[in-house]
Amino acid sequence: MRLTDEQNAVVKHPGSACVVACAGAGKTATLVEYAKARPDSRILYIVYNRSASIEATAKFKRQGLNHVRVETAHSLAYREMISGKGFHIHASGNLKPQDVLEWYETLPKFSNELDKLIFARHVVSLVNLFCNSREQRVHHIDYVKAVKEPSAKYFANRYLDNIEDAAESILQRMWDGILPITHDAYLKKFQLQSPVLPYTHVLTDEGQDSNPCWLDVFLRQPAIRVIVGDSHQSIYGYRGAIDSLSMVDFP
Repeated sequence: MRLTDEQNAVVKHPGSACVVACAGAGKTATLVEYAKARPDSRILYIVYNRSASIEATAKFKRQGLNHVRVETAHSLAYREMISGKGFHIHASGNLKPQDVLEWYETLPKFSNELDKLIFARHVVSLVNLFCNSREQRVHHIDYVKAVKEPSAKYFANRYLDNIEDAAESILQRMWDGILPITHDAYLKKFQLQSPVLPYTHVLTDEGQDSNPCWLDVFLRQPAIRVIVGDSHQSIYGYRGAIDSLSMVDFP
């Protein structure tokens, strides 16, 4: 493959880097060449979903680059934290309001069923916010600030202690294997243990769609780190993804 000057700059760069490249610029092809240039390295390549993982794995295998391991953030966390350890994955993969009503035993005394459901929805929202954040504790999330609609904000402020308690209780029982664990909960469990991964290089593709939880793991690694993406292509903001390219100080 004949590389452009920009691609050569990435391949030859000796340390951590942030690579900004638009759609069709050959990001994956560049990272294949990056791996070729480092045959004695142990490289972890993180992609954003399963289909991208399958495609990237095939590309590296075709080049005989067996020193590269391709994962999503969730598949990596699953292998490290869940696989073979007796956990049960939530049937839908994500926490639901009905789960909160069934699993949290100390609900406030609401006068009607609608308020119970509203409470449960707030708990789900807080759990999702926390699991997709870099924060270490549920109460570190400014949940009331995150709620936009005035009546919902009033409700959240009134019952904030209960909402936080329910979120912490449910997550802890997931992490202890008592309740079925969601995908975001085991990724959060992984991040909270501050893992040091056994790789010399950690590459994150489509970095504009990394959530703060994975970004925290990535930035804490002692390895050489390369994050690649395009801020204009973000599609996972609704799941807590941020433009991680703007959050790193790599050249």
